[in-house]
Amino acid sequence: MPISTSETLLANVLATSGEKITPVSPFPLEQIPAIPISSVDDVKVAVANARVAALKWSETKVKDRVKIFDKYFDLLMDKQDLLQDVVQIETGKARAHAAAEILGVAMIASLYTKISAAALKPQKRPGVFPFLTKTEVVLAPKGVVGIISPWNYPLTLSIYDAIPALIAGNAVVLRPDLQTSWSALNAVKLLEEAGL
Repeated sequence: MPISTSETLLANVLATSGEKITPVSPFPLEQIPAIPISSVDDVKVAVANARVAALKWSETKVKDRVKIFDKYFDLLMDKQDLLQDVVQIETGKARAHAAAEILGVAMIASLYTKISAAALKPQKRPGVFPFLTKTEVVLAPKGVVGIISPWNYPLTLSIYDAIPALIAGNAVVLRPDLQTSWSALNAVKLLEEAGL
């Protein structure tokens, strides 16, 4: 099976329960490599770690965040065959449907790299008393965004909303479905390779 079980993919999995689940591919009904299961305490630690990371990440300039997602787009395109394989194995999808997921994530990454600088820059607004007062809207990150993604679109639903959250300066804690965790882990690995 082309799913890599390398330690680099599991490096971001916070799981101290000692339990694992071994999913089965819907087609061809073969076991997928086991994935460790996180406990409630693991989630609390992950959120606490994300809060710390969010402070530093939010101080990163928007243009530097955008550069990471420009590179992420390129990595998605370079690794699309591997990502399609993983999505297909985990979900049983046809190749074209798996490809649509990767291209959808790549398109959203591309879109946000183009619009983020303008969308996140401070904007002037008229004050309560026009011509006498001035106001400026400054957008600030919220902190930690939690994403719980289902199995049916494992790459899209695990990363799609994470992209704008991360570009906006937030940290993300991701909890993918146990059947399709390898798709999410591969997407996260590419984020790291891009510089996140």
